Amino acid sequence: MNLRDEDKELLALINRELQTYIDNMEQAILRDSIRNIMSISRLGNQFMQSNKPWVLVKGSADDKSRSGTVVSLAVNIANLLSVLLQPYMPETSQTIQTQLNTPPDSNVVYRKFVCHLPPGHKIGKPSPLFQKIEACKIEEFKKMFAGQPGPETKPKRGEKTAVSGPVNTAEVQRLTDEVTKQGLVVRDLKSKKAEKSLIDSEVAKLLDLKKSLAAVPVPASNGSGNNAEVDRLTDEVTKQGLVVRDLKSKKAEKSLIDSQVAKLLDLKKRLALAGGQNPQEAAGGGKKKGKKK
Repeated sequence: MNLRDEDKELLALINRELQTYIDNMEQAILRDSIRNIMSISRLGNQFMQSNKPWVLVKGSADDKSRSGTVVSLAVNIANLLSVLLQPYMPETSQTIQTQLNTPPDSNVVYRKFVCHLPPGHKIGKPSPLFQKIEACKIEEFKKMFAGQPGPETKPKRGEKTAVSGPVNTAEVQRLTDEVTKQGLVVRDLKSKKAEKSLIDSEVAKLLDLKKSLAAVPVPASNGSGNNAEVDRLTDEVTKQGLVVRDLKSKKAEKSLIDSQVAKLLDLKKRLALAGGQNPQEAAGGGKKKGKKK
């Protein structure tokens, strides 16, 4: 395999997720480990889609060589995912490894990405991992697993009550963006070692914005238990916004910036879902800004 700079950046991002996965598993933070698996899967998908090995293989000798490198890396990423999935979906993990013809000694999690499938490795017979669920089946499953409605519970004293009416999603998004921007202001002031009084006043503004965001009514469909999740995701969006801004200010590689922007958009979608708003609208809805005439 002839690795390019973009391939090495991909491996660095995977290594970061892999190390976090191990740390989360050691602390029994199972839900966060699943997020690491999904992030690695997303990185692999983006890598395949951006390089298009099915097109390269029809090109020149250099293109064919590049196609082999891309496929080899992608197969090894799939193999890594099969190992990371074992604690959660052992049967699916085994199915992937059977299709990849994975050697038994590869079922070890290392802190750095290891290519267990060398060039020239022959895979088994591929087949779809999951069956598509038709709309009629979805309704059938809903009825089958709906269960009996539980007794109505009254909110505890001091607990935020869910509302049944419409939630101002635009206000949630506006406050989320304001929190992110104010977080950047505070960070800039701290990095420039500004006057403590100036920093304190900007920090106070940030805390007020967070309180305003937390005070937005929660939709009844999500319940009041999502308040902590909204706070956590708001902090994650702020941190990831700082990461993206740093990369842009340092003029990092476009592929690295794009991957971090994708992560930021994913966090915004999850925050939108936790806040009861449309995730597509929160992430910009995929709409491109028109050029000014």
